[in-house]
Amino acid sequence: KQKEYQLASLNSRLKYENKGSAHEDSLADMKKWAEQGNVEYQLKVGLIYYQGKGVRQDLVLARKMFQKAANKGNARGQGALGFFYEDGLGGLKRNRATAKEWYGKACDKGLQDGCDEYRRLNERGY
Repeated sequence: KQKEYQLASLNSRLKYENKGSAHEDSLADMKKWAEQGNVEYQLKVGLIYYQGKGVRQDLVLARKMFQKAANKGNARGQGALGFFYEDGLGGLKRNRATAKEWYGKACDKGLQDGCDEYRRLNERGY
């Protein structure tokens, strides 16, 4: 149940707009564009590998994609990275203080989920 909740929570934080393309992009193309710095594709590839839909789940690759987006100032990437730090996923040590920092950055960019998670961790003394 907790894993299902975590997945639903991360999915809601990472909702992205489909730019209206008439076809689905291949994963190879998405990874190429993500590596070239396209933030939307970094988020998409990160979510695909987090979920393990159609691919073997790879939390390290997912975290790397979210980190790339977060480092570019993307609020959804920052919120996802906070989630990974909070739960110690993708090769990271659990660090709620660092998670709170990333949630705070997401909140500062206007992501309500980031504000909610920041407040929750703050209330718990992190």
